[in-house]
Amino acid sequence: MLDQFYWKVFEQTGNIQAYLGMVEYEDTQNNLQESLEQQNEIQLSLDLPSEERDER
Repeated sequence: MLDQFYWKVFEQTGNIQAYLGMVEYEDTQNNLQESLEQQNEIQLSLDLPSEERDER
């Protein structure tokens, strides 16, 4: 949905860099969120008692 909005802005302004920049920004945010989720999973597994960790 946002992609359509940014494309519309490009159509109106002719500024392809603004469109590409927002697409890149969204990708960066998605990658950052995935990275944070992975770090949280690792931290949770480290917080488990060693017996439970061995079972995983």
